[in-house]
Amino acid sequence: MNSDNSRSINKYFFWTIIIGLFILSALIIRPFIVALISAFILAYLVKPLHNYFSRKMNEKISAILCIIIILCIIIIPLIIIASSIIGQINSTQGIDLNSISQKISSSSLLAKIDLNYLKENILSVLLSLLTSAISFLPYLILSTLITILGVYYILLHWDFLSSKLESFLPFKDKKRVRTEISGITTSIVYGYLLIAFLEFIVAIIGFSIAGVKPFLVLASLIALLAFVPGAGPGVIWIPTAIYYFITNDYGTAIGVLITGLFIGIIIETLLLGRIVGKKSRIHPLIFLLGVLGGVPLFGIFGFIVGPLILVYSLKLLEESINEK
Repeated sequence: MNSDNSRSINKYFFWTIIIGLFILSALIIRPFIVALISAFILAYLVKPLHNYFSRKMNEKISAILCIIIILCIIIIPLIIIASSIIGQINSTQGIDLNSISQKISSSSLLAKIDLNYLKENILSVLLSLLTSAISFLPYLILSTLITILGVYYILLHWDFLSSKLESFLPFKDKKRVRTEISGITTSIVYGYLLIAFLEFIVAIIGFSIAGVKPFLVLASLIALLAFVPGAGPGVIWIPTAIYYFITNDYGTAIGVLITGLFIGIIIETLLLGRIVGKKSRIHPLIFLLGVLGGVPLFGIFGFIVGPLILVYSLKLLEESINEK
């Protein structure tokens, strides 16, 4: 009896230590969880390229080459877009704010807006954001290094990690479940990136033809909001069209309206359903909840990680119920 009690105590003591170690481990990696998730997403995106290079060269060199390609794909377009956005913002300084103010004041709906008060609030918000960005810089550099190292090691040990994760699945047909989850991941990650890219290109072409001066700024915002189902891009192009209608620039307003309707009907409704919907079978509400909850929790890749976590949870729950 004493022996049984001793074994029970030892067992509980062991699991207490294990739980404690897991909690401590979670606290250790918590500041860098976004960097690790970012590393997984980026590694997943370049995995086909790594497989191709690995057949022609050493795996480590292939992984390094993939990281260089990632950096070029991310940094070079960001530099080009940022410089263009700065140029477009600077060009707007020559706009006659007094004439715009008069046009807004002529509208009965917007006559009571205090533009000076609005300007002061915007400047204070921008100053606060700049201060936060400067204080965030050291963490950003460290997180970037962890992300790069994470991509490197995940690419090198992808097969090992996949087999380990598959072994943890408590289902009879583990291979089928893993294949379905992989297919959902592929359709969501590549599908929404493709949709965002298409909306970015269409917005640039449509807004520039319509005569919208900050067309690149607005197109970049539309690309970011492409991951919010339904009204995402509409948050940008609808107020823009209304602004040009209010300021009596009907030609530009109609151009913005046509561009926005094309994005909303052709890309968001038709293409999005074909590219993402059929393969992932994710309900728009689930995706919206995943995006809205994922971005504050996981940062820059939260719009992908959030929906994926919800989809994985529902899929594993469905398989667990079917197994019974």
